[in-house]
This record gives sequence, structure tokens and C-alpha cells, in this order.
Amino acid sequence: MSMNFGPFIMSGKLEDYIIDWLIENGEKQDSDFRSHLAGHLKIEKAYNDEQRKWFANEMASVFNDYRVQHNEYHNLHTYIKDPDKVKVKIKLESLWINYMLKGDVNPPHTHMGDLSFVIYCDIPENMTTDVDGIIVKQSAPPGAIIFRYGEDNRPQWSTTEAYYVPKRGDYFVFPALMSHFVLPFRSEGTRISVSGNLTYMNRHEWPPHFF
Repeated sequence: MSMNFGPFIMSGKLEDYIIDWLIENGEKQDSDFRSHLAGHLKIEKAYNDEQRKWFANEMASVFNDYRVQHNEYHNLHTYIKDPDKVKVKIKLESLWINYMLKGDVNPPHTHMGDLSFVIYCDIPENMTTDVDGIIVKQSAPPGAIIFRYGEDNRPQWSTTEAYYVPKRGDYFVFPALMSHFVLPFRSEGTRISVSGNLTYMNRHEWPPHFF
């Protein structure tokens, strides 16, 4: 038997047609979304209503799958007699694209809503090396996403931080209040990612402890 503590973070890989669509449609936008976000980036743009509708439809199975796995992780499925009810009604509240350039940083922050996600569309070559071309080994490398939960302890008896160096097509879905951040990188090129927030629309239909 095992017991799961802490937030559930789901990861996976999206098909190329979604990644290509996100890049192409992100380039079409001229909106400046930076005032709504925590990142110290020069370019962050929001998708429009029509684009959000297309994306939400394509990603519905992924977001529903998060809820199914979340229930299993926290043992909440034991409270559900009808498995079909696991498909909670979810609304895509926001969707934006981030163009992270050399020296940009995304400091520790959380999001609005109930769930958040990040999708990686393009990653610069040599992003994880420092200015002298040395690969970082003692901490999270440049450009990695870092998730943090809980407090540091010594001797270490729990894991409070995890990081991942993204590749094209990778995605993460996680609780909106999950603290996360990205260290700056020094290589040339642009680290392109797409993020968004989701809200549960039918909380009243579930037990109070369910969310």
C-alpha cells in the first residue's frame, strides 16, 4: 500500500498538429498580456475567443484525464458510484503564449482558477548550459520549469521541489495554486510555451471535500 501526499501533476506529450497550431495562431496575435502575468518577459500574448474555443475542444480529453488521475491519486474515486461523473465540467478561462528570450525570468508564482497547464512549443538549443558552456549539475538548469510545494527540511524526509527540462510537445497540468517558476537562460533563441487556466463549473454537484 502507498499513500500519496501533495499536489498531483500530470505530464504528457501532445501531437505536432496542436503544437504547430499554437505557434501559428500565437504569431497572429498582437495583444500584450504581460500586465496579467508574473513573468519578466518582453512578449506574452493572449489568444482570442475563437482560438480558445478550438483549443478547449482539442484538449478536452486531456483535461478530463487529469481529473480521473487526480481522483485515483487522492483516492477520491472511492466516493464515486458512477464513473461517468468523473468528467467534471471544466471551462477554459484564459490562454496565452510566452516568448522567453535570453535573460528573461519567470519568478515563483501561482495562477487563478482551479487548474493550470503549460505546453512547450519550441526550446532553444544549448538552453541548459551556462554562459561558459558548462552544464549545470548541482541545481535546476537554465530554462527548466521548477515546481515547489511545502517547506525545506533537514535531514530531508520529504521532496519539496521538482524540476523538468522541457522538450517540444511536452505538457504539464497542475493545481492553479501550485507554485512554479523558470530560471533564465543565456543561450540565443526563444523558449516558446503556452499556458492557461481552467475553472470547475459544477462544484455544487459534488461533495464539499471533493475539490
